[in-house]
Amino acid sequence: LSSNASNSGGGLYVLADSNWPEVVRIENSLLVSNTATISAGAIRTDHALDIVNATFDANSAPGTGGILLFLTSATIRSSTLVGDGDGTGNVLFQSGSTSPAVTLLNSIVRGTCSFSGGPQPLNAGWVLESPGNTCGLTGMNNFPNTSEAALALGVLGDNGGPTPTRLPAVGSVAIDHGTNAFGFCPAFDQRGYVRSPAAPCDIGSVEAGGLDDVLFRDAFQL
Repeated sequence: LSSNASNSGGGLYVLADSNWPEVVRIENSLLVSNTATISAGAIRTDHALDIVNATFDANSAPGTGGILLFLTSATIRSSTLVGDGDGTGNVLFQSGSTSPAVTLLNSIVRGTCSFSGGPQPLNAGWVLESPGNTCGLTGMNNFPNTSEAALALGVLGDNGGPTPTRLPAVGSVAIDHGTNAFGFCPAFDQRGYVRSPAAPCDIGSVEAGGLDDVLFRDAFQL
């Protein structure tokens, strides 16, 4: 979803409607340069989201340019969220003091999180935030306050696969600092490249050392 515009939910607006599934899944996708005049440049949703292997980049709107969760929650796994402008804009906003917890796993937040009604419970593991800690990351398996130099996240470009992605440079903190435990790390990255089954996977939507295994990318061998 690229360069779409609306009043709210520039890329996608998920209404509180029975025609939508209870949980809306976004996988192996890029949402880039979508805009909204009121809020939520990328997605505004009334339904729970399940986001896996996705990149959100340079989506813009007043308040939050990224994802707006209205009285609902999301599980975001092995994804890369980059704010608008210089990349440090708001990427995740949860509205509603009684909203359920947001779950972030194996993901990069280059930008900010915010929660109306004060900080909300956040289930997070192997999450890297740069440059601050607006998501409230705690624990030894998270990486808040990561400098942009340490993150070393490449520009959005052609790194293989069907969509542009952001590839971590050599030496990036994102490399080999995720986890393969509990099924948190998908077998393939956003591009369809194989993630390392032995070493810890990379944080974010792209596996820097991933292999383009065309035989197994579609789960069968020719």
